[in-house]
Amino acid sequence: MLSLPLLSSSSSSLNNTKKQKQLPKQQPLVLVAGNGASLALLDTNRITRKAFSTKVSPTVAVSWDIHQLASREYAKIDSEARLPNRRWMAGHQLSLLGHGSNREVTWYKVGIVVKCGWVFLAEISLTSSSSSPTNQSSQISLQLNIVHHTPRIQCFNSLNEPLDNLGGMALQFSLPDVPVPSSSAVGGNDGSSNMLWLGDVETKRYTLPSKDKYVLCEDHGKVTSSQTDSSSSMDQDGLAHQGDGLILANLNDDRKINNNICASIPLSNGSPVSLAVHPSGEWIVVGYGNGRSKGERNLEILSMRKK
Repeated sequence: MLSLPLLSSSSSSLNNTKKQKQLPKQQPLVLVAGNGASLALLDTNRITRKAFSTKVSPTVAVSWDIHQLASREYAKIDSEARLPNRRWMAGHQLSLLGHGSNREVTWYKVGIVVKCGWVFLAEISLTSSSSSPTNQSSQISLQLNIVHHTPRIQCFNSLNEPLDNLGGMALQFSLPDVPVPSSSAVGGNDGSSNMLWLGDVETKRYTLPSKDKYVLCEDHGKVTSSQTDSSSSMDQDGLAHQGDGLILANLNDDRKINNNICASIPLSNGSPVSLAVHPSGEWIVVGYGNGRSKGERNLEILSMRKK
């Protein structure tokens, strides 16, 4: 859930000061991500109350399907790829990157980290000719850009030989064992930031049960974590991403997909399950779920003084 700040529209009339005083105080818009890969914009200025009830509910101004939008966007690169299912594409972290208004248009840039480790940049535009940003005549649009995605699953035969140009599992993406943690980096003066720390996802290996060319079904294979350096993904700067670590994603929209990783921190205690960053960006607290006793949690503090 993310509360979008209110912005004063430059198109509002400055002469009608008496009328403006009579207008009710505007409430912020709320962006909510659901477990079914849904994204909804709630208008808290328009609330409804059921009969014989004291509870009020905000109006859903518009809703989007993240999985459908991401599939449509990635199809421009590879139409045969199989995106993770909806439960993995559900929003796990929403961060406000920037906002502004220009006459009748109000825009927001929101960074979305989904549970499987993908990162999206959502650009929301609201066009209205009245003082209420979400009235009946408003036009609300969303542009979803893929900033980062997890590596593809690498396929091997029973002799541990890599296989190329293979369908099935080779069209799918590596998934983490648990939803990846994420947290915003250093914030700007307006509380926004275009940098996000999140857990890295290790490249998965799929081993076919037999080298026999007559074996047509891959369902009996085995998916494991990559343990060789050759299976780790490399970005444009030559940074190896082998999982069990943190990566810093730059959500500037002027970069190509998967070239937005500008830093990598390896971790020795396993995959992180929670993450918190100090507002100054100097300290990072990483939580692990690999305690020896049942229910035990381990914490690790990282210092960013040394680059």
